[in-house]
Order: sequence, then structure tokens, then C-alpha cells
Amino acid sequence: MTRYTAYGLAFSLVLLVSAAFNVDGQSVSTQGGKLFASPEDAANALIAAAETFDEPAFKEILGPGSYEIMHSGEPGYDRDIASEFAKLARAKKTLTADKRNRRLVILTIG
Repeated sequence: MTRYTAYGLAFSLVLLVSAAFNVDGQSVSTQGGKLFASPEDAANALIAAAETFDEPAFKEILGPGSYEIMHSGEPGYDRDIASEFAKLARAKKTLTADKRNRRLVILTIG
């Protein structure tokens, strides 16, 4: 597995998860995904789910239409990608708020 693959997964997941937090006390809809108190909470929940490839947690975090994000059709490969994502994220993660969209926070890992 390459770093590019793990980063691609991170980018795909974070765009969905990063909007799932409260901005100035206002809930943000994520089409069924879980709402978080902060971007940090959303990132930590995603990383924890990736560490164990917790499929129910992924569905709760990302929403009911998230199956394709976490599944390539090769279960072993999917687990490896999620594990590498979690490893890189635990080593180093940065959350950066988008200047134009306050509801978008980018998670950079590794």
C-alpha cells in the first residue's frame, strides 16, 4: 500500500466527516451522518474507527450511503488502507479550517 492510497482515503473521508460538527452552536446536516461537537472530535472518531475497521462506526460517522467509501470489493485491502490511514493520522494530524467555508475543515495526516 502506498502513502498516496492512504491519503486518498483520508481526503475522501474527511470531506464527509468534516462538515459534521457544530459551528457556533448550529447543527450541520450530513445526510444522516453523526454530528460532532468539534472537528477534532470528528477526526478522532474517524481515526478510531479506522484502527479497528469498525464498519458500524463508519456507517454511524459517515451516514447510511457511505458503504462504497470504505469498501473496494477486497476486504483485506480495505482493512490495510484503513489501518495505514489510522497509523499516519495518529503519528501526525492537522485540522485546517477553510477560509471561505466555515463548515469545511481539512484533515491532513502523516
